[in-house]
Amino acid sequence: MTIEMPPDYFIRNLALLKKHYPVLWRKLTEEPPQSKGELTVSPQGDPNLWISDEDGKEVFLHHVENPTMEVGQFLKLVPEKATGFVAFLGMGLGYAPLAFVAERKHISRMVIFELDEAVFVQAMRAMNLSPLIANPRVELVVGAEPDLAKILNQFIAALTLESIYTLEHVGAFALHPAGYTKLRDDFFQFANAMNVGGNTTVAFGQSFVENRFRQLSSIRHDAMFGSLHDAFAGVPAILVAAGPSLDKNIHLLAQAKGRAVIIAVDAAIPALIAHGIVPDFVASIDPQPITYEKYADYAAEGLLDVSLICPPWVICKVPKYLQVSQVYWMFSQGNMEKWLNSLLGGHLMFAGASTVAHLNLYASIILGCSPIVFLGQDLAFTDGGDHVGHTVLSNQDAILKSVEQNHDLRQVKGAMGGMVLTNRSFVGMIRTFEAIISGHPGDYVNATEGGAHLEGTTVLPLSEVIERYCQSEVNVGRVLNEKSKATANSDLSLLLGEFSSIKKDGKVLIDDIEKTDILAEQILLGVRSLIKNGSPVNKFEQLPGKLRKKIEKNDKLHGKIDRSRVWGVLQEVTMQGLRGTERMKVAIELLGGCPGKYLAWIEKSIERLQEINRVRHDVLADFLSRVAGIYDVLQEEGLLTQKIEGQGDNHQSRIELARHYMDNDDIRLARPILEEELAKSGATADVCFLLGKIAALQGDFEKTASLFSDVRRQEPHMEEEINAFLDKCAEEYVEFALKYQGIDSITCRKMLLKGFRYSTRQSNLRTMLETAIAEDVSKIEQFCAENKVAANGRIIKFWGEQLGACNLEELFSTEQLTIIYFAYGQLFFEQEDYLTALVNFEKAVGYAPSDTKNYIAVLEAALNAGCFDKGVAALVDAVALDSTLARYWDELGDVFFGAGRFEDALSAYEQCFLAMPENINLLRKIGDCYKSLAQYEAAQEAYLRCRQKTVIEHEGSCM
Repeated sequence: MTIEMPPDYFIRNLALLKKHYPVLWRKLTEEPPQSKGELTVSPQGDPNLWISDEDGKEVFLHHVENPTMEVGQFLKLVPEKATGFVAFLGMGLGYAPLAFVAERKHISRMVIFELDEAVFVQAMRAMNLSPLIANPRVELVVGAEPDLAKILNQFIAALTLESIYTLEHVGAFALHPAGYTKLRDDFFQFANAMNVGGNTTVAFGQSFVENRFRQLSSIRHDAMFGSLHDAFAGVPAILVAAGPSLDKNIHLLAQAKGRAVIIAVDAAIPALIAHGIVPDFVASIDPQPITYEKYADYAAEGLLDVSLICPPWVICKVPKYLQVSQVYWMFSQGNMEKWLNSLLGGHLMFAGASTVAHLNLYASIILGCSPIVFLGQDLAFTDGGDHVGHTVLSNQDAILKSVEQNHDLRQVKGAMGGMVLTNRSFVGMIRTFEAIISGHPGDYVNATEGGAHLEGTTVLPLSEVIERYCQSEVNVGRVLNEKSKATANSDLSLLLGEFSSIKKDGKVLIDDIEKTDILAEQILLGVRSLIKNGSPVNKFEQLPGKLRKKIEKNDKLHGKIDRSRVWGVLQEVTMQGLRGTERMKVAIELLGGCPGKYLAWIEKSIERLQEINRVRHDVLADFLSRVAGIYDVLQEEGLLTQKIEGQGDNHQSRIELARHYMDNDDIRLARPILEEELAKSGATADVCFLLGKIAALQGDFEKTASLFSDVRRQEPHMEEEINAFLDKCAEEYVEFALKYQGIDSITCRKMLLKGFRYSTRQSNLRTMLETAIAEDVSKIEQFCAENKVAANGRIIKFWGEQLGACNLEELFSTEQLTIIYFAYGQLFFEQEDYLTALVNFEKAVGYAPSDTKNYIAVLEAALNAGCFDKGVAALVDAVALDSTLARYWDELGDVFFGAGRFEDALSAYEQCFLAMPENINLLRKIGDCYKSLAQYEAAQEAYLRCRQKTVIEHEGSCM
């Protein structure tokens, strides 16, 4: 029923609104919205709003019988001790937000969006909103078109460091579906960019710093990508991503080689090389060690004509291990990146990228390329896949599970028309692409055959792109040689001078931090004494004079510390520690507005400064340690280089330099030195050992075995050192496998198998492999029994390929090998690749010579492949094991007869008749063979016998 609300709610809410949200107050009082809906009361006595939606349909804003029902549902989504950021998309009459203020006291920030001003006014009439309006943790945003950037920028710290909970009010979405859907997507795009960046930095901040410093041992030997600015102006660029649609047109890409700049993501390398395509550039961006596995199989030789693009936070294995033509460094606008860029003499920076595909887009813009063509950039689950074939690292299992459970999925406009299935993360990537395109006007083409549409691009098939834009030849290698220049600050003395200065300044800064720690303890002692004695202090001037002086001195010293440029450089690595201080800040703000809490406010403020000091001291000490470490590394390289220059062509000095590079994982620099020494001095044990390690780390197992064999022959005592090195390599792949459990079973098994290739001595590795094999073979056997081979071809193909590529038989039982080869053959048979099917069926026969099923499979494949002799031999063996299989002679005879091989057909029919004389139709077929061979008397005799047997059978049936 309709109710009249007491006027004091509205008056009280409006007065608070004037104080805390004067702009909103002015808008609602000077331009009040048109009244909407009717306030009603539920059977339980709680207010509700009866209102018309955009289609004129009248609906209740909350549950009709129990408006507060949503409160419990929302509270379940946010843990009681949660400390994150909460966004309400729609507030209704305010039940849930009010409950959160009361029951989720640790939440640091809460933003409430209400797009309908009239609904908000009704909420002010129906509810006491003062706990929301006056709460410093809460931000009310009312109006149809909120400026998200302006609103959320004031909460950057919370959005960057904290967990984000997005709560959607069902009634609000029903009332304004388009408006709230847009708000949800826009909020996700903004908040996700902040939170992913922040959480990535929190999760990998230490890795970011560590990787950057480790790059400094070799980075001066490389080039700055900025040196290629506009080097390919007007030349088309094809940006190759690793989306599943790439399988559809990758074969065309070879036609663009030498006529466009081909820039690939790291995950696409295996597919490209499998199709004989060597890109001009490949890029990597991920700081995680497993990233190297995307193209580790090609590290030794496959990328010699490829240039690598990467930011300095990338995992060091990539630029240090890959034997590429050149490494180009791209620096973002982050503070540490700016410092490093300046240190190395660079000037050009890019906005930063969360994915390698975005990095490649920026790279193509810097190169001046036009048009810029996207290929394999699906950003959607094309045909249910996650990556192009041959991809090493996959999350296929997780994707399939997500699709099956309809988790976080979206429908977006497809590049080829219609709508395609994607998820919220991909939507964020799409928006980022579109923002970059919008910010850099030019010609952009989407040649991806599937996936999501990118606004600002023209959709064209790759064949048309090549025909239209790739007609002029371009020698990418020659241009790179002409345009590239070494890092400007490659002079060691300049780098060493900068690092020496940082060490000195850092020591002074640590001294100042320690001084403020002493002051903080003295201040807290005085403040706590005042609190204990109940001293009535409500402002700074009422504090004792000595305490005021210490606070002023502390503030001044902290100001000096804050102004140090080093904190900007170290912003990323301090994030994890400062997460706690951000939460403390919220509590301090609450105290700041409470009468009689001044001393508590000072106490908490000093405690927060102490925590900041602790984080800064730890981070700074680590930073200075790293500076000192890289200083020593570069100094040692300089001394070794000078030694070689002074001594001339000295074998031992060059080996020392190579060892120095190896000690810092710079195997890309060590390898050419060692190979030159191998050519000059022969296969000495020291050279072979180092080259063997390099070959192993670059995935060249044959060369590893050969080189280590030479070492063992010359220095048998080094066996233990070699084994220890290989065991360590294997252990890393066990870690990788564990990481991919639950993400993708095939990738998990790839890592285990690679570890096994390094070392067979690891018992846990062998156990994990044997367990995985047993699980998979059991599944494969079931797939074969249920005729579901094609539907589960991925796991069958994986094991079939692995058995063909590596010597792994020792891990399998004879029965397991039989099952895998039979299933692999069946997979090819269903794909009508009968010759390959035949090869695998024959392997199955070899492992199970008494299993007639395998012989029949050989027969079927051989007949379809035209290998009749193999089919006959298989059937002879099968019938020898089981005479009932003689029936297949009939089928074989039909095949021979159809092929015009009448003598062979006759022999097959006769073999079958001998075993199955009751099959009268065989006599007719025998007669047909004789007739085709022009042996008419024999044909007539066969037909006569057929008729006689038919009459006898007929008479017998009538008796």
